[in-house]
Amino acid sequence: MSDFGFKLNDAFLTSLNLKKDRDDFKYVVNVHYESSLSGLYIVGPLNTGPDQAIIAAGEGAVAAIDLKKRLIEI
Repeated sequence: MSDFGFKLNDAFLTSLNLKKDRDDFKYVVNVHYESSLSGLYIVGPLNTGPDQAIIAAGEGAVAAIDLKKRLIEI
């Protein structure tokens, strides 16, 4: 996959040593958009999905539902 010359604004995540894709460009997430660090969700252009605002909004909704479920379980 090509990054088409784009640079992600992810410097604030570098110290977390999160799992990235095979190109070491975007962050790998599960079906709820949770990263390799439990409790840290990554939506939008930083994850391996499509880079569209409407899709990022949907990803955020999925992440919020998962967070709510976790909070209820606590």
